[in-house]
Amino acid sequence: MSEQTNLKDLPLDILVLIFPYLDAKSFLSLCSTCKAFQQPTIRLDPYYWSHATRSAFRVPNQPVVHADGLRWQRLYKRLLTQSRVFTWGSNTHNCLGHAPSVVHPRFRHPRQRVPPGAPLVPALHASFPTEMMGSRDLGIIADLQCG
Repeated sequence: MSEQTNLKDLPLDILVLIFPYLDAKSFLSLCSTCKAFQQPTIRLDPYYWSHATRSAFRVPNQPVVHADGLRWQRLYKRLLTQSRVFTWGSNTHNCLGHAPSVVHPRFRHPRQRVPPGAPLVPALHASFPTEMMGSRDLGIIADLQCG
């Protein structure tokens, strides 16, 4: 009969090779299951957090802070929870992701006369950055392109 090896009995250099296969939620769940994994050398492993942050958000490598696991973990958390998408420009085909808004006709053009009681028209232009509707439900947005 062979002996079973527990995951916590593996050396740290082997565990470091396994961790990148876990997403952040699974990694944190694993660290919370056992006291041996709650030590800062494992929970705040700089190589894991730099890999997770750079692969999820396409953040360039920062050699100055490469060995600071706490900083990489905080950056990952901040990018995951506080990133927002803003769009502006022409909304003629409703491509900006804004809520369908209406503009009173008197704001169409400064020289255009509008009779009282004229119907409201959809806003076709966003002149200042507005948060895109439903972008938080999309998950991680690592790259956004415009045209």
